Amino acid sequence: MAETVVTAVAAAEDSPGPALLAHLHRRWPTHQTFAGDRPEDLLNSFEHATTQLRTLMPELWPIYQRLVELFDGDRLGARLLTMYGLPPVITGCSQAVFIRTDNTPILVRNYEFWPHLTDAFVYQSHFVQRVIGMVEGGWGLLDGVNHAGLALSITFGGAPTTGEGFSIPIICRYLLEVCETVDEALVHLQRLPINAAQNMTLVDRSGKALSVFLEPGTAPRLAPEVAVTNHQETVAMPEHAAFTCTVERQQRLRDLAREREPITELSTILQAYREPPLFRTDYTAGFGTVYTAAYEPVTGQATYQWSDSEMWEQSFTRFVPRTTTITYRDSH
Repeated sequence: MAETVVTAVAAAEDSPGPALLAHLHRRWPTHQTFAGDRPEDLLNSFEHATTQLRTLMPELWPIYQRLVELFDGDRLGARLLTMYGLPPVITGCSQAVFIRTDNTPILVRNYEFWPHLTDAFVYQSHFVQRVIGMVEGGWGLLDGVNHAGLALSITFGGAPTTGEGFSIPIICRYLLEVCETVDEALVHLQRLPINAAQNMTLVDRSGKALSVFLEPGTAPRLAPEVAVTNHQETVAMPEHAAFTCTVERQQRLRDLAREREPITELSTILQAYREPPLFRTDYTAGFGTVYTAAYEPVTGQATYQWSDSEMWEQSFTRFVPRTTTITYRDSH
């Protein structure tokens, strides 16, 4: 049975500093792979990428400049940190919003990918507002919650469409930095170009929850239901859909919503997310569950359950820095 060991880190700092710099250096060899075989092609579009970031996400521009400064002005690093015009990444993932017994919402998601290519970095920051989330791409986010009570997560949208735009993690970062509600996030999504098909689930403190289908060159479309996996209205990539069981996983999320509404204990949902078809162990093929995340927008609670059952509970009132090793065992 193949094993992969990953170092997972949780850290907090108001602005980019030693913790984020250490993470960037630790993950730099992996991030370089997004430059492909011809990093000069990315460098040739450096000015355009920075202009797009500065123009479309101006609130993040000072943070980006600080990151580049910390990273010693490395030009390729600076180009990758724009997260604009990079090759898309195909992943798995399942996500849905549930209602707790006190009538508050909770967003729960599984993230599937190659463990050794995952940042595995939970970071609390205060760039524009306070945010807790799972970092990807150096400073983007795969999922997270902000102090205003907005939570979100993303999945691959299951379509081969690609285009010029931002990678989804920097869009997630931006929305959590500048928005307080689902409605505000939807306004920004209308104007932000994206590089690949993605599904985003959002929920705010008021309980408003929805999922959005995103594709390059197309206006965001509201999904017919909140629970989403790795397809949109129809299955566009049959082989990928069969391999990832995207239809079966979405049906399981629907069943859970019926079975577990309202939720008495978060542990009941977390346990369901650790069972097939939601929980996957094909790590060598890039489709194993790396972690489960649960976000409670009313309380600001963020719970992370790693593949080997390691559990982290974090919040804006009690964030615990930590470092641990997580072991992933492939079942194939």
